[in-house]
Amino acid sequence: MLTNLVIRNFKRFDHVEIELGDPVLFIGPNNWGKTSAMQALALWNAGLKRWNARRGGSTGPEKRPGVTVNRRDLVAVPTPAANLLRAVVILDEPAADGSDDPFEFLSWNRREIENYLCSRATLASYAAATAETHIRSVHPGPIFVGPEIERRTAAMTEVIGEVEAAMTTLGRGSPWGGDTKVSDDFLTPLFEAYYKRLDLPNLMRKTNFHVLADHVPDDEIDPEIIEKLDAIARTEAAAVRP
Repeated sequence: MLTNLVIRNFKRFDHVEIELGDPVLFIGPNNWGKTSAMQALALWNAGLKRWNARRGGSTGPEKRPGVTVNRRDLVAVPTPAANLLRAVVILDEPAADGSDDPFEFLSWNRREIENYLCSRATLASYAAATAETHIRSVHPGPIFVGPEIERRTAAMTEVIGEVEAAMTTLGRGSPWGGDTKVSDDFLTPLFEAYYKRLDLPNLMRKTNFHVLADHVPDDEIDPEIIEKLDAIARTEAAAVRP
């Protein structure tokens, strides 16, 4: 079983060592290198298979024992551009399909985490909550925040309609489904337009979208989220060492 991953001069990594326990779980914000680490691991696997195939079972030394791993091998590795959000499991036994590939990719139903946070009710709740927070920071003490909540929720509703229409015109699908990459195609332009309409600095860029989780109505929490988070909690508990 693999126990350690060392990555040098690959994409965002100059040099990093990652311990591979049992099980392995990569968690972190967008653009922190989770996919790059999986790509590096999968590229090593591709190179190892090519090396074994080239040697043909020979145990003798070679003058040029290396093999070439090129850009096409990288494209073949799962990335955020894939249609489904994926998790990777490193196997210490043959895969279910009988292959010798040490990786098993588990697909979620939706493309990315942000798709689970993207609903009209969630965005309206965010607008209302930030309206109250803003007003109370500017005017401490008891104050009626109704007009600001109405202004922000109305602005959010209008901007949702505009960005949704733009996505349809550009053929990018619906923001409410599971196949659209909502972080780039919907939420990013949405919040840029929303805060511009409010004449305020944009407080919700891609690295902040996790904030929306606090505003998802209880009755809109996808059952798969509960299932996957419970699985992550079990994985984390199993990985804790005394």
